[in-house]
Amino acid sequence: MNIFATLSTELKRFWRGSLTKVAVLIIVLFPLIYGALYLWAYWSPTTNMGSMPVALVNEDQPATTSQGEQIDVGKQLVDNLQEDGSLGWRVVDAKTAADGVSDGDYYFSLVIPSDFSSTIAAAGTDAAAPAKLQVTYNDANSYLATTLGKSAMTKVRDSLAQQTSEQTANGLLVGINTLSGGIHQASDGSAQLADGSTQLVDGSGQLVVGMNALASGAVTLNTGAAQLATGADRLAAGTQQAKTGSAQLAAGAQTLAQGTQKTDSGAQQLSAGVQSLSQKYDGLVNEVSAANSQVQAHRDTIQRVGQDAQTLSDQLATLNGGPNTPETQAALDQAIAGLKAIQPQTDQTAQAIARLEALKTLLNSSGSWQQISGDLSAGAKTLEGLPDRLNDAQQQVVNGQDAIHKELVPGAQQLAAGTQQVNEGAQTLAQKAGELSAGVGQLNDGAQQLSDGATKLAGGTGDLVTGTNSASSGASQLNDGTQQLNDGAQELSGKLSDGAAKAPSFSDESRESNAKATADPVQVDANEHNLASALGQGFAPMFTMLALFVGGVINWLVLRPFPKRPMASNASGFRTVMAGFAPAIIMGIAQAVILFVVLQQVLGLDAQHPVWLALFMVLVSLSFLALQQMLIIVFGSAPGRVVSIILLMLQLTSAGGTYPIETTPAFFQALHPYMPGTYAIEGMRQLTVGGIDGRMTGCIGFLLGMLIVALTISSITAARQKVWNMTRLHPEIEV
Repeated sequence: MNIFATLSTELKRFWRGSLTKVAVLIIVLFPLIYGALYLWAYWSPTTNMGSMPVALVNEDQPATTSQGEQIDVGKQLVDNLQEDGSLGWRVVDAKTAADGVSDGDYYFSLVIPSDFSSTIAAAGTDAAAPAKLQVTYNDANSYLATTLGKSAMTKVRDSLAQQTSEQTANGLLVGINTLSGGIHQASDGSAQLADGSTQLVDGSGQLVVGMNALASGAVTLNTGAAQLATGADRLAAGTQQAKTGSAQLAAGAQTLAQGTQKTDSGAQQLSAGVQSLSQKYDGLVNEVSAANSQVQAHRDTIQRVGQDAQTLSDQLATLNGGPNTPETQAALDQAIAGLKAIQPQTDQTAQAIARLEALKTLLNSSGSWQQISGDLSAGAKTLEGLPDRLNDAQQQVVNGQDAIHKELVPGAQQLAAGTQQVNEGAQTLAQKAGELSAGVGQLNDGAQQLSDGATKLAGGTGDLVTGTNSASSGASQLNDGTQQLNDGAQELSGKLSDGAAKAPSFSDESRESNAKATADPVQVDANEHNLASALGQGFAPMFTMLALFVGGVINWLVLRPFPKRPMASNASGFRTVMAGFAPAIIMGIAQAVILFVVLQQVLGLDAQHPVWLALFMVLVSLSFLALQQMLIIVFGSAPGRVVSIILLMLQLTSAGGTYPIETTPAFFQALHPYMPGTYAIEGMRQLTVGGIDGRMTGCIGFLLGMLIVALTISSITAARQKVWNMTRLHPEIEV
C-alpha cells in the first residue's frame, strides 16, 4: 500500500467543503491559540497594575516638628502615589473605601491615619513612635491582588522609612547643635555679668561722695526756708482779702435767693392761669362747634330763604304797579318766620331778619321800590355764604385751641419748672456761700500758722538738699549697675536653661522608643478580610472552574448530546434534549461532589461555607454541561467541541482567576463580563474564603440564566433538526 497515496486521499477529504478547510486551519493554529493567548494575557501583568482600582484615604493632619518646621506627610504621600501611578489609586473617604473593599469595587485600601504626620514629627523626642499605615485586603476579591498589594505596600513602607530615618537623624543633630549654641550664649552672658559688677563698684563710690556733700547743702536749704517765710506772709494777707470778699458773696447770694423765690411763686401762678384759660377755651370750642353743627343742619333752610329773598327782589325790580300786595306781604312773613326758626341765632341771621322787617315797614309806608329790591338782594347774598363762613370761623377757633395746648400750656409748665430749679440753685448758692466764707476764715488762720512755721524752718538746710541730690545720683548709678548685673545673670540662667532643654536628653524608655522609631520608622498595620490560608486556597476557584469545564467536555465525548432514538420519534425538542442531558446531570453532579470532597477533606481546602460551595459547584457543572450541549447541537459534533475548547481558553485568560483583570490587555477586559467562568470563579471564591455580598446573587443568577437559555436554544434547534438532509447524513467533519 502506497503511504503517499493514502496521505493524499486523507488530505483531500478535508478540502471537500468550507467547514473542513476551517477545521484544518483551527487544527494548525490550535497550539498558537493556546500558547499566544496565554502569553498575551499574562505577558507582563505587573506593568498594568496602574489599572487596578485601590482606595486611598488621607485622614492625616499637618504637624510641626520640634525645630518649628510644618510637615504634611500624608498629602506628600498621596501626591507621590498618584504621580507614581504604579497602582490605580482612588482618593475617597473612609466609609467609601471600606464599602468598596467589601463589595469588590477596590482590591484593597490604604488609610493614612490622622496622627501620621504628628508621629513622624515626634521623631527624636520623648514621644517618638513608629508611624503606622492602615491597609485592608480582601482575598474574596482576588488572591493575587492581595499578594501584589502587599508587595506594593512594602515598597511604599521602605520609601517612607528612608525619609523618616533621615528626619530622625536630622532632629538629633539639630539638638546637639542647639546645645552648642546655648553654651556659647551662656559664655556671653557671663561676660556681661562681670561688666555689671564693675559698674556696681563705681556707683557705690559715687554714693559715698554724694553723702559727704549732703552736710554742706543744709546752708542752701536755710536760704530757701527764709524765702518760704516771706511767701507765707503774702499768703496770709491774700487770704484776709478773700475772707472779706466771701462775706460779701454770702450776703448777695442770700438776696438772690429771696428774689428767685418770688419769681418761682409767680411762675407757678402763671402756669395755673394758663391751665384755666385752656379749659375755658376748650368750652368755647365746644360751643362754637355745636352752633356750627346746628347752622350746617339748617343749610337747606338758609339757602331757601336766600333764594326767596332774591326772588322777591327780582319781582320788585320788575313790578310796574304798587308792590304792597297781599302776595308780597305773605312772602315777607314767610321769610321772616323761616329765619327766626334757625337756632341758635347769629349776627348774620339777626341782620337778615331786621332787613326783612324794615322792608315790610317800607312797603307799608310806600317807600322807594329800588331801595327795597337792593336790600333784598344784599340780604340774599349775606345768607348765601353764611354756612361756609361759619366753617372757617370754627377752624380758626380749633387752630387757636391747638396752639394753646401745644405751645402755651407746655411753655408755661416749662417756665414754672425752670424757675423752680433757679430758686433751688439760688438757695443752694446762699448756703454754700456761707460755708465758703467760713472755710476762707479757716484758710486765713492756717496761712498765719504756715507763716510762723516757715520762719522757724529757716535753719539753713539748703546744703542738705544739694547733698541729697548728689546722693540720689550716686544711688541711681548704683541701681543701673545692679540692674545690669541682674540682667546678665538672668540671661546666663536663661541661655543655660534653653541649651539644656534643647539638648537631647533621653530616659531609658524614650531612648528605647527612639531607637525603635529610627530602626523601623513606618509600619504597615494590615487588616486582611477573608484571608486565604494558603496559595492553594487562593487558586482553588480558578482550577475548580477549569476542572468542571473539562469534565463537561469529557462527558460529551462519552455521552450522546443528541440521542438518535428521540430524534426519530415524534418527541418534542425539549424532551429530545433532556434525553441526552439527563445522564449528563448525574455525571456532572458526581464530578462536582467528588471534586468537592477531595478538595475539602483530602487537600484541606477549609471552605468557609462548605455546603453552599458544594451546591454551587453542582450548579457550575450543570451550567457548563448545558452550554457545551448547546454548542454541539447548534454547530455540530466536531465544531461544537472545538468551540467549547476555544471558549475554555478564553475563560482562562479573561475570567480573572489569577491576576486581576485590570492587569490584562483591553481585549480580555472586554470579554470578562460575558464569560461564564467569571461568575463561577467569583462565586466559588466568596464561598471558599468568605465575604459573601451582592455579587453572589449575580453569580447564581447568571449561571441559572445561562442554564435555562442553553436548554431553550438546544430545544428549539433540536425541533428544527428532526428533518434530515444530506449535510446531516454526510457531515463534512465527523468525530
